[in-house]
Amino acid sequence: VITCAHVVETALGASFQTLEQVSGSVLVAFPRIDQALAVQARACAWDRDQDLAVLEMEVFAPASAAPAPFATYTDIAAHELRVYGYPPSYQSGIWNLSPILGPNGTGWGQIDSVADSAYRIEHGFSGGPVWDADLRGVVGLVVAADRDPNKRAAYFIPTPYLVGIWPD
Repeated sequence: VITCAHVVETALGASFQTLEQVSGSVLVAFPRIDQALAVQARACAWDRDQDLAVLEMEVFAPASAAPAPFATYTDIAAHELRVYGYPPSYQSGIWNLSPILGPNGTGWGQIDSVADSAYRIEHGFSGGPVWDADLRGVVGLVVAADRDPNKRAAYFIPTPYLVGIWPD
């Protein structure tokens, strides 16, 4: 399971100040399969500079769980994205539909939640997959959202970058 390092640090109550891999188990949930199911996992790969962590589950995922396919692409500007997250006020999770604007100066992709979208990407979406409805695959991992509540921008780490770091 790939997610953001800051998500793992938060789950473990760890400091964001260290670049070293944190230790300890976190729970990986499968709410779309079974609300009560959670599996222990530990970080097996870590890149705090890029805010990425790979978790290895201590037992197998449920048989009905399957890896989301990564989409291969060169230009996804204006594609429709679907992102699912768990902001504090929505413990059961919510969907966001947004168009991709394109890459920013860091190489992250920029998402701009449209004004008529019911929910903007915010705290609680981090580490979640960014699903491209046009390509029918994951094109990135949500990593940040603008902290200004009047802004609707969020950012994701593109899958080609993720694959470049951890080809496995």
